[in-house]
Amino acid sequence: MKNKGFTLIELLAVIMIIAVIALIATPLVTSQIDKSRRETLRDSIKGMVNAIRYYQTENEIFDGGTYTVDGNHLMAGDEKIEVDGSILGNGTIIMDENDDATVKIQYEQYCATGNVEDLKVERKTCD
Repeated sequence: MKNKGFTLIELLAVIMIIAVIALIATPLVTSQIDKSRRETLRDSIKGMVNAIRYYQTENEIFDGGTYTVDGNHLMAGDEKIEVDGSILGNGTIIMDENDDATVKIQYEQYCATGNVEDLKVERKTCD
C-alpha cells in the first residue's frame, strides 16, 4: 500500500514558489501604497484650499492671506476654518489676490510644495 502525502521536497518547492511571488509582489504593493498616500495628501490640500476660498468669500477677503495647517486645524490667524474632509500635515497655505494658492506642507515623510494646481508631493523633508 502506498503512503499518501507530500514529500519534503514538494513542500519546499511550494514554499519557494510562494516566496518568489511575495518578492515580486512586495515592491508593487509598496509603490501603490506610496502613490495612495501622495494622492491623499494632494486631495486634502485641495479641500483645504477650497475651504479657504469659501472663507475668504464669506468674509469678503480679497487681498489673499497666509493660513496655517497644524495637523488638526486649518487656521486664519486665531480663527479655525471648517474643512470638509481631512486636514493632513503641518505648514502654510498662502493665497494671493488672484485666488491662487501656494502650499508648503509636511505630512509624515512627504513634502507638498508649489501652486495647488501644479502641486509637487515628494518623499522628503520640507526646507
